Amino acid sequence: MRWLTLILAAATGLLCAAPTAKEMAQALAQTTFDINQCFRARDITVVREDLRIYLTDGYLLFAKPVNGRRVAAYYFAENEGGDGEILLVAPNAAERTTLARFTESPNLNEHFRGAMLLFTDGTGEELARKLAEAEAKPDEEMGRILSSTYNSVLKNFFASFEMRLVADLIRGPGKPGMFFAA
Repeated sequence: MRWLTLILAAATGLLCAAPTAKEMAQALAQTTFDINQCFRARDITVVREDLRIYLTDGYLLFAKPVNGRRVAAYYFAENEGGDGEILLVAPNAAERTTLARFTESPNLNEHFRGAMLLFTDGTGEELARKLAEAEAKPDEEMGRILSSTYNSVLKNFFASFEMRLVADLIRGPGKPGMFFAA
């Protein structure tokens, strides 16, 4: 009976060794954008506590998965009507005062045409689900253009966040993760 259990475990992949931190870091260093995972993104909202990011009209290009998980995407608004917006409503008076000191406004409300997103908190799956619900189709041509331009940027961000990304990827899904937007 024990042999049958071992055979079933091996067949289902349960005996596969989890990647080491070094292997995970190497996978991150080699990761590029996936030209087949570029979609027209319209009216997509990402909400994280007091932060809201609106991807009004542009392209969303995902990086290739690392250890089976989406960890990055780039948003690009190329057309005249294309836009993204970030809105942060500071949660208390002290933070509103500090924000107002630097931005001359108690809240942050900025428009942007490009944004790099890094995440291990399930944002990748959330974005993919929203694109599927909107029946967005892949745009390989735009994926190729954006990938050739922004792969080096992705690698720089991965290098800056390597320790955090590796730690989150080793812990696996379902654990608290990070969300970063630049």
